[in-house]
Amino acid sequence: MTFEAPIKLGQQDAVRELVSRMVAFNQQGEPDTVLYRVFMREYGEVLAFIEGYAQSDAMLFAHRRHRRPSRFRRLRNTTHRHAELVVRGAL
Repeated sequence: MTFEAPIKLGQQDAVRELVSRMVAFNQQGEPDTVLYRVFMREYGEVLAFIEGYAQSDAMLFAHRRHRRPSRFRRLRNTTHRHAELVVRGAL
């Protein structure tokens, strides 16, 4: 799965702090996430995630964990709505 979203002007520090918490949350609670990379591209103007899962059920589990409105609200507050989500594989 890949996700990219433009970061709102002046929100780079907030995104870094949010990403740090997200990485810790995923490392503890998603053992079947075998690839998890988060970085800022384009001189800190774009947030990008790359995630890989051991199986489709692991991706669905991760989706259910992150579906809580409070998690998306934090991401929405720091990025523009013009995000791109791409999921590949069997669901």
